[in-house]
Amino acid sequence: MAEATQAAAECESLSFEISQHFGFDLAARAREEEADGYTLDTLAILRHQLDEARSRLADLLARDRERLHGLALTESFRMHAGQHRSPSTVQIDQMSSEAFTALIEKLLVHDGHCVLKPTEPQNPNWSLLVTTESGHWMAVTTQHWHNPNTWGQPAEVVNTAVLHRARRGAVAAGGDAIVVTNGGITRPARRYAAAQKIRLIDRAELQRWAEWGEPLTRVGAA
Repeated sequence: MAEATQAAAECESLSFEISQHFGFDLAARAREEEADGYTLDTLAILRHQLDEARSRLADLLARDRERLHGLALTESFRMHAGQHRSPSTVQIDQMSSEAFTALIEKLLVHDGHCVLKPTEPQNPNWSLLVTTESGHWMAVTTQHWHNPNTWGQPAEVVNTAVLHRARRGAVAAGGDAIVVTNGGITRPARRYAAAQKIRLIDRAELQRWAEWGEPLTRVGAA
């Protein structure tokens, strides 16, 4: 934003100095000459730079407003969570894998989805099959690691192999892939997820979802 603001200020200042030097409005003169088939090249370049600077500034301001709105929503959810009993990430770490999957099922239902459990629980490629209110299918893979400590996060991380299995299961189920974990996610796995359009809910988002109550899987949620 600082760069865009500075560029806009410099363009406006230089345009004003040139107008003062020549004693007339360069913008009006440029429009007149453009109508006659000739444009002052210098002014055209300056005007283009000014327009680009204004466009960048508008984009940055819009992005900041969106971020501030997101922060306000997060704070609202945090205050709401403080009034209700929600599992913390420490408590989630100490759950069993079965309890973790049950928690994710509860959160999905809270987000307004219908949840089905796999018919073949022996090492499925997805843990839960979900249908949204609009009838869209999502195959949710839960990856939980037990952490007996009350600090830090599990040492294990989700890698590309985990995501590949999740995607394969989602394709077979005819839905989108979502992977939820209380651990970390490797950078190659994040790149793979972006390329294959796999929705990742990592430890930070899991806290927003489970502890603070944000409906992360609803349409339009961040």
